[in-house]
Amino acid sequence: MSQEAVERLLGRLITDERFRRLAADSLESASLQEGYCLSPAELRLLSGLELEGVTELAGRLDPGLCRAGPGGRLTKKRLLVNRIGASLSDKQDLTLTKKRATQC
Repeated sequence: MSQEAVERLLGRLITDERFRRLAADSLESASLQEGYCLSPAELRLLSGLELEGVTELAGRLDPGLCRAGPGGRLTKKRLLVNRIGASLSDKQDLTLTKKRATQC
């Protein structure tokens, strides 16, 4: 067993909503698609995870620790939010955030 691969996959499940959805459909397929080399024993053990619990844990994380946007990449809006530590709700907030971000 590769403990490093297991730990990387668990971290990815917690921080990447898109990957969690893929894994919910098929953990084996999601793992192969994303390049995780897991043994059949590792896949069997990880398949026993309750993804609802993983999703609940993910919901408790600071959004700055999670992947966002297409392909798990941070969106421009999320990068700005992370940089100034604020939340955005509309276009006006985004404009204000851009101004603040340039001042940092």
